[in-house]
Amino acid sequence: MGGGRVEQGGALAEFYLWSFVALIVGMAARVGQDALESEKGKTLRTVVREMLTPLFVSPIVFLGFMQTAKVMVTDLQGYLILLLLAFQSGFFWQTVMNTRKPKTA
Repeated sequence: MGGGRVEQGGALAEFYLWSFVALIVGMAARVGQDALESEKGKTLRTVVREMLTPLFVSPIVFLGFMQTAKVMVTDLQGYLILLLLAFQSGFFWQTVMNTRKPKTA
């Protein structure tokens, strides 16, 4: 009787999992871009260390994405758009975090 709900819940959990992966890939892409644009060469160890901060804040950024993604996805195009939005949220994680900070007078 409740099989449809379980399937929907499983599909939603899978969607959020892939969205989180896309967010992490976006964060890694940003760190990689920053490393490529750096005038001084960066070692792999430095790049990995620079990835730690985005990883620590990724759950917070993901919460912001989840609030945005509360829409009904009815087709593959909508699913891909939301995955790309998750990637974008990861790539611009610093901007997302700055919009979440309360403004002080």
